[in-house]
Amino acid sequence: MKKLIFYVLLISFITVSITGIAISFRMYRLFNFKDVHEIASYIFLVSSIIHIYFNRRGIVYYLKNK
Repeated sequence: MKKLIFYVLLISFITVSITGIAISFRMYRLFNFKDVHEIASYIFLVSSIIHIYFNRRGIVYYLKNK
């Protein structure tokens, strides 16, 4: 499950990045990047929360020993 969340997080991050650049260069006339960007952002947000949940022990350990 951790690997699946990692790959979903990675793919959604890349998608959000590419569509964000396309929107900033006003390339949305060719394709509706705004909708793809919005959906990928929601997927990125949810998968980030799940990723943090699965790795909370490591995060807490790191913050305690910092």
